[in-house]
Amino acid sequence: MRRVSVTELVTWQECRRRWHYKFERRLLPKQLNPMMESGRAIAAGIEAGFADHSLPDERVAKARRFLDAEYRWADEKFRAGAMRAVEAVPPWVWATTNAYSEQKIVVDYPTSGVQMVGKPDLLLMTQEQAIVIEFKSTGKKGREAESRLELHELTGQQVLQYCVLVADNFKWLDRPLFRQHILLTTSGECYEGAQLPVTPLILDRVRKQMLASASEVGAGPITHHRGGLCMGCDYNLACSTYFNGGDDEAVLKEITSGGV
Repeated sequence: MRRVSVTELVTWQECRRRWHYKFERRLLPKQLNPMMESGRAIAAGIEAGFADHSLPDERVAKARRFLDAEYRWADEKFRAGAMRAVEAVPPWVWATTNAYSEQKIVVDYPTSGVQMVGKPDLLLMTQEQAIVIEFKSTGKKGREAESRLELHELTGQQVLQYCVLVADNFKWLDRPLFRQHILLTTSGECYEGAQLPVTPLILDRVRKQMLASASEVGAGPITHHRGGLCMGCDYNLACSTYFNGGDDEAVLKEITSGGV
């Protein structure tokens, strides 16, 4: 049975070349893209806040201590921006007692020959509902930030795939399932998306598409994708070099390490 993570699947769907570098060749960027590193710090801070079944009133302080310790190498401006974003997480999210951040979910699909693995950003369980939350971050604000949130809500497949894993793993789940995007800014603003219902029909359709795509990961040509996502990609310089007639493999040796 083939093991495929939601992250790997989304990477394959978005850009096969990035999948090739990251998952097939396992090339590790020596220096992370600044746009991505800020988002990683924010996500890590939120995860730290919810870690070890912490009490709701302890979570923001735990996140702050984590960022101060783990990102002490970064300048004060970077840490301050990440902390402002973490503190902008809505109070009701921090206050939810049954909250599971980055909890690994593994589900076998024998008929498809696939084992799916995923770690939702946050799963909240209340008496009335279950909510799968996906956090996004940006340096934009105002209408630009609102437009990004709308785009995530319209096109984001990752949170829907996590919803499928939640539903298939927790068979006992007897309450409505929702998905929500929350966009955080390094200036301390929060843009909350709507809590959108994920019905059995939606789950069925997403599951079929997810498993069909997962069975195809690694098959076919490794093509480049050039678009808006490239600006936040750790391998962008290699691809840009390729399309400008340069030696992309030489660039990869300079900007990455490891590999198989």
